[in-house]
Amino acid sequence: LLGTPQGKAGYFWKAYENLDNLFKVFHINSEDVIKNRPLSEMWPETRRINALNHLKKEKLRMSEKQYMQEYLGIFIEDLSQYFADELIRACCILKRPEVFPDEENYMGVDIARMGGDEITYEILHRYEHSVHQIENIVKKKQYTTATEEDIIGLSESYNLDKIGIDAGSGSLGVGIFDRLIQNPKTKRKVIPMNNRKISLDRDKKKLQKIFKEDMYENLLAMMEKREILLLDDYDITTSLKSVQIEFQPESTITKTRLFGNYTHIAEGLARAAWLIKKEKVNKVWFRSF
Repeated sequence: LLGTPQGKAGYFWKAYENLDNLFKVFHINSEDVIKNRPLSEMWPETRRINALNHLKKEKLRMSEKQYMQEYLGIFIEDLSQYFADELIRACCILKRPEVFPDEENYMGVDIARMGGDEITYEILHRYEHSVHQIENIVKKKQYTTATEEDIIGLSESYNLDKIGIDAGSGSLGVGIFDRLIQNPKTKRKVIPMNNRKISLDRDKKKLQKIFKEDMYENLLAMMEKREILLLDDYDITTSLKSVQIEFQPESTITKTRLFGNYTHIAEGLARAAWLIKKEKVNKVWFRSF
């Protein structure tokens, strides 16, 4: 087995713990490799310095626990996989339909941040008592104009009811959203869904939890109740598996933080599922199946 820890859970953790002495265990971390790897034509001093600088930047970007897991290979108890493997296997069972429904379709879009390279479009269909994923589209790095054209084209092709995109600070979605709300084909469909929507209560003393957590909690609950079924697609399962949760009891804003290195598909799914939840105002139309 070869991998990076994802909390003290799952088969990889049990194999590493090796209580039954079934494995020979090697624990190698990025810092030691970069510092101690012998210099060569393929590994000159310039590459070593660049790699060390990269680790310094990652230390600043990540929490201490996240860095320890990702680059030091340490199994952190306060970090765990958000969507359990068993749950992913139970929900990711659908094949793409040969004929797509022409109404009650909702799309969540995850637009690459500055320097990102993938955009994802996740489309869900709402049946009377359940939700099915009908499409997953991933595009590589492209101009914002191309992403805007994709959204308009998909809106027409799938007769989308609502489109949720990240229009938060630092996202390329801000400019795209501004143009989409001026387009008569999408202005009544597109919804800005910022990942960090924080507001104060009446006394202005307590911050409400981050909106991103609300979206993920809703998707998790729908999956656990089998109110939503997803496509049996390797990229989708990989994205869901990559979502991790960090417990940070010392925080005064939120006790948990969600993160991952391949979460763009999960982000799109969470947005589309949230839009569907908001549509069921004063209605009870879900039931497990």
